[in-house]
Amino acid sequence: MRRLVWVLALALSAMVAACGGGQQEIGTTARLGGSNTRIRIVNDLGSYTIRYVYISPASDDSWGSDRLGASQVLRPGQSETWDIDPGTWDLRVKDEDGDTYTKRGIRLSSGKTYVWTVRLSDLDRRR
Repeated sequence: MRRLVWVLALALSAMVAACGGGQQEIGTTARLGGSNTRIRIVNDLGSYTIRYVYISPASDDSWGSDRLGASQVLRPGQSETWDIDPGTWDLRVKDEDGDTYTKRGIRLSSGKTYVWTVRLSDLDRRR
């Protein structure tokens, strides 16, 4: 059920972006869950733009859909906030060069906000 809500929310976001020029204001909130629990991602990658954001329950084996949508990005200094359900979450972002940055096992209780300021030091090591 949660995945259906996410898919519908992403589709609605894409439609709104298509009608409104595709750029969201800094610090907006995407409503994907039914609580006041939130994850906020801030781009502090210098001159690099974040092109993809994945937020997945820690129990899932896949990352699922990009939460930014096809026409949105997080430019340096911009942020985005998603309402989520309480639980344990994994986060991954991918920048314009395809580099990934990952946080795992983020535990959130109801009413809490987790802020991840993504920095170059968070870069995933390549094996």
